[in-house]
Amino acid sequence: MTQTASGARVAAAARGNPILNLLRFGPDPLEFMTKLAQSEGLGIVPVRVGNVTLRLVTDPALIKRALELDDPPTLGRGRFTRVASWYREGIFVITSGPEHARQRDVLGRPIWNDPRTPEIAQRRAVAMAAGWREGEPVDLWRTFRRLHFETDWEQLTGEQADEPLLRAFETGDVWQPRLIQPLGTLLWRLPTGSGARKASALIDARVDALVAQRRGAPDSAAPDQLSRLVRQADADGVTTDEQLRATVKLQFPDPIHDFLTWIFWALARNPVAEERWLEEIDRVLAGAPATVEDVARLPYVHRVLLETMRLYPPSFGIFREALEDLDLDGHAVPAGDVIVMSQWVTHRDPRLWDDALRFDPERWAEGVPRPPELTYFPFSAGPHGCHGSQQALREATVVAATVSQRWRLRAQSDKEPALALGIGLQPKRALRLVPIARAA
Repeated sequence: MTQTASGARVAAAARGNPILNLLRFGPDPLEFMTKLAQSEGLGIVPVRVGNVTLRLVTDPALIKRALELDDPPTLGRGRFTRVASWYREGIFVITSGPEHARQRDVLGRPIWNDPRTPEIAQRRAVAMAAGWREGEPVDLWRTFRRLHFETDWEQLTGEQADEPLLRAFETGDVWQPRLIQPLGTLLWRLPTGSGARKASALIDARVDALVAQRRGAPDSAAPDQLSRLVRQADADGVTTDEQLRATVKLQFPDPIHDFLTWIFWALARNPVAEERWLEEIDRVLAGAPATVEDVARLPYVHRVLLETMRLYPPSFGIFREALEDLDLDGHAVPAGDVIVMSQWVTHRDPRLWDDALRFDPERWAEGVPRPPELTYFPFSAGPHGCHGSQQALREATVVAATVSQRWRLRAQSDKEPALALGIGLQPKRALRLVPIARAA
């Protein structure tokens, strides 16, 4: 694709003054990185942003190499560890090494792959969809976020989340990306952060009470994940109550609600794909509740999910600080520079994808040539790739199919929504879609 004269000027400016770059990057990092990527051929594009040098990796082969190195002491998380204000401990804070691996594999992995989660989500999606009214717009992102929080709390504790608890998780969803920003931890400590501190304390107190309850019934073999965590902690003598709290909190930043929102936005904008989606769901499920066993029987639904994650990736970018001088397949990366691998940029790069901005689930049909490895990496890759990616696909399939059995969703505007960068990629303002009842 030929770069426009305007785009060339912006890209050239992006390589220039660090202060101007910072002013451009802050309001819209996605546009900044997209234009920067097109300013050179595939490879690594360096740019000074404020007092930091970013190195945007645009060649999939180099992205693969960088993600293979994605483990300290070679690469660090930089500002990311500031989320310790919310977690205090846990694998979001301990980002590498044996203790990270222990918490990931022993504490986290059974939660991320709990086979009960899609069933809980499906049951809650039925109740959610039953509350919609035809023609009354639904704030889709906030609705799916609430569904996600309710599902995960039930999976973790076996209990229903009440309103104060749900609001506390919503506060955490806002504050975790805020902590990573400049001055974020200062704002946390000032009166501006008092609500977030109270929300964190409320969640901790709820978890502590439930842990004490489980310990008071040591013979209980309840199937919820918190009971398992308590049994694990009491047996290993290593896992602390602080780590139990952090492990519970860790489940809620999962951006599955972002993913579900963009699935229905993409379908609303693409009626041909929506018709095929609905036809397959009706034919395969025949009115029965969607289950995990049905996921493999819904190949077109799966293709829609893959294409949605291409255009609206759950993670929009990976930022890693070089802790030592690196040679990335012939590209020098000095210590202190930040390597950036952006799913948003790579998934939409016209040099890597035919008709890159077109929503086309048939890219993923059987027999269609696949793009080179790491041209597509919605769940990251390497040692820190998402360990619950398959579960996320199963849960999203079951919830989306459940909603589609009852409703079509219509966009109020064809205009692409402005985006906000939170834990995942989300609409900046309420994205309201209108439910239209489907014939029984």
